[in-house]
Amino acid sequence: WFPKQERGRANAAWIVGQSVAPAIAMPFFTWWIGTHGWRSNFFLCAALGLIPLWLLWRYVADKPEQHKSISEQELAYIKAGQETESASSSESFMLRVKPVITNYCYWLLVLWYLCLQCLYWGMITWLPTYLKSARGFSWAEMGWLASLPFVLSIFSKAAAGVFVDKIGRSAPILMVLMFFAGISIYFGTITEHKYMSAVLLSFAVAFCSMGTPVAWTLLQGMVSGKSISAASGVMNGVANGLSSLSPVFIGLFISITGTYTGGLLCLVFISAIAVVSAFVLTIKKY
Repeated sequence: WFPKQERGRANAAWIVGQSVAPAIAMPFFTWWIGTHGWRSNFFLCAALGLIPLWLLWRYVADKPEQHKSISEQELAYIKAGQETESASSSESFMLRVKPVITNYCYWLLVLWYLCLQCLYWGMITWLPTYLKSARGFSWAEMGWLASLPFVLSIFSKAAAGVFVDKIGRSAPILMVLMFFAGISIYFGTITEHKYMSAVLLSFAVAFCSMGTPVAWTLLQGMVSGKSISAASGVMNGVANGLSSLSPVFIGLFISITGTYTGGLLCLVFISAIAVVSAFVLTIKKY
């Protein structure tokens, strides 16, 4: 629905919820379990899960003209910002997705997004253990440290949406973000100061998360509307499926090297791969 010049902010608006939720949920559910026990936590989660169902039923429609509260002026604005596509709706599925699967730039974006997810899940999975075991933080200190990456990600994602709409290009932002994510992991790992390490690694997660709305904005500009569902599904499936192995490989490197440093530094290598893929996309003017 959103015009091209607003897609960055539109993507950031809903993706930022992925950081707002854990930033609030982690301390809240810690308090809830400590006060009411872990069993009641499941019932609470079930009740909270009903809230988005009502919101979707009440406020979301398949098409702009089906929305109950839309005005004629807003509808005209939305339609004016849509990109026209000449393809017939009778085209077969393969004809619609062929331009996507044969576009190497699309697969470079998938590779970049895979690297992002590897960094994200690797950091989120191992960061608490690393800070507790390798850096010597207490459980009391871990309370706010566990939420810090998500709190920083709220602001970084919101800023990303503004930047991509203002600049009009996505690939240079993706390249810079993964560069700083890798740098933050590297210096956060080698520094001797534990608080500096915690802050730098939290910023690494924030830089990494900042690329999510930018990547989806780039995808929506790269792929036509008739193919966006398949392209999104493949990108999401490949990235999330393969990145689920990231914590395992980090654990393997920790076991081989005997230190957490080896495991975390492998994420720096992954960020370098992402920088290269985004660099090629930048050359291609994305």
